[in-house]
Amino acid sequence: MPKKHVDVLLFVEHVARELDVACAVKYLACARYNLNVEIASTVFDIDRTLKMFKPEVVAVPYCIGIISSPIDQLLREWPHAVYVNLAYEQLFREHQLAAKAPKDDLARSHLLYVSWGKFNSDFLITNGVDSRNIADIGNPVYALYRGVNSHYFESRATLAKRFGLDDAKRWVFIPENYGAAFGTDRTVRSPAAGGGKIASEVREFALRSFNEAACWWSKLAESQEIELIVRPRPATALSNFTQALREVAGTIPERLRVIKDGTIREWILASDAVFSSYSTSLIEGAIAGKPVHMLAPVAFPIHLNTEWHSMVPSVTTFEQFAGSAIDSRAQLAGAELGTWAENVMMAKEDAILGLTKYLSSIRTGDTHIPQKVPSEMIRGFDHNNNGVQRPSGGLAGQVRGIAARVYRTVRGSGPSDHESDKFSDEDVHERVTRWSEVLG
Repeated sequence: MPKKHVDVLLFVEHVARELDVACAVKYLACARYNLNVEIASTVFDIDRTLKMFKPEVVAVPYCIGIISSPIDQLLREWPHAVYVNLAYEQLFREHQLAAKAPKDDLARSHLLYVSWGKFNSDFLITNGVDSRNIADIGNPVYALYRGVNSHYFESRATLAKRFGLDDAKRWVFIPENYGAAFGTDRTVRSPAAGGGKIASEVREFALRSFNEAACWWSKLAESQEIELIVRPRPATALSNFTQALREVAGTIPERLRVIKDGTIREWILASDAVFSSYSTSLIEGAIAGKPVHMLAPVAFPIHLNTEWHSMVPSVTTFEQFAGSAIDSRAQLAGAELGTWAENVMMAKEDAILGLTKYLSSIRTGDTHIPQKVPSEMIRGFDHNNNGVQRPSGGLAGQVRGIAARVYRTVRGSGPSDHESDKFSDEDVHERVTRWSEVLG
C-alpha cells in the first residue's frame, strides 16, 4: 500500500501537554491554509507511522540531537523532510542548561526551532544554532488560556459532575512536580548530563518535599470547606503515586482527589487556587488569573531556583498552606508572575495561530529552510538493542543509557511513565471537531 502524503506530521509525546495544541494546529492548518496535517505518537506505534505516512514537514516535541528518540528512526525513513523542534520545554533551571543544549550538527544546523521568546532564542544561538533556524512565536500552550481558546475546555460544572466534586466548595488544585521522587525527571534519570551530585540532591529534595506535602494535603482535605485536587505529573504512573501517598499519609481522605484525567489547563481554569512546587504550572495559573502559591515545606537547593520563583509567594508551613488555600481574598497572589510571563513569552499574536502560520511557511518555502541532514550523519548513528540511543562508540552515551535504566527503577517507574499518552485517531478527530466549534 502506498504511503499517504501529508504536508505536516506533528508528533506528540505527552498527550496532556501537547495533544490539544496539535489538534488546534491541525484544524487551523486545514481551514485557513489548506494543509493536510496528521498527528502521531513518539511513544507508541512508531513502526506503523513510518509505514503509513510520507511527510514533507516533521515536527517533534523535543530534540537536542540525533540521540533524541525517535529522531534517528524518522531521519532514516524520511531523510528529505524538513524537521522542526516544537520544544515543549524551554524554561530550564541552571543545572539543566548543559543537558538541554543542542548536542550535535543536526541540532545546530539542520533543525528548525519554535521559540517562546528572546530568552530561549539567545540560549539556542549561544549554543551554536543558526539564528535563521529559529522562529520566535511565543508559547502555544499558554495561548490556550487566552480568549476564545479557553472555551475549548470542559467547564467547572462538567468536571464537577464527571468526578463527583462539589461545585459549591472552593477548589484547590495541586499539579504536583515531584518527578525526581518517582524517577520520572530526565535530570535524575540521566545524571551524567547534569552531574551525579546534583541529581542526588534533586532526588533527595523531591522525596522529602513529597513526604511533607503529602501530609499537608491529607490534613487539609479533612476540611469541609474545599475540594483538594492533586494531579500527578503525566510521566508519573498513577498507581505509583497513590501507593506512595498512602505510605506517607496513611488513608487518603475522601476530599483528597487524586485525578490524572484531562490536562492541567481545564483544572486550572476551573479551580479557585493553584499550588505547586517549582512547576511551571504556577506560571499557567498566573496567566489564567488564578491566585498561585509555591509549596516549599523543604528549602529549595540553590540550583533549583530560577528567575520567576521570586514572583510567587511561598508557603513553608501547614498553617500558611491552609490559610492561603481557604482564603478567597488572596486573588492577587502571583499577579506579578502572570505579567512577566505575558511580556516574556506571550508578547506576539496568539501563538497557536503563529505556529500554524510558521508550519505553513515552511511547507510553502516562504521561510528559511536549512540544508537536509547529511546521509552520513544518519548512517553513522547506532541504535542499540536496548533502545538506548548513542553516537557510535560514544562512552558518554553509554553512561547516560545505564544511568537512565537505573533511575527508571525508582519507585517502580518504567514503561508506565506513559500510561496516559496513548491516543487514537478517534481522539484526534474528537478534539479537532471541538476546535472547529470553538474557532469557527
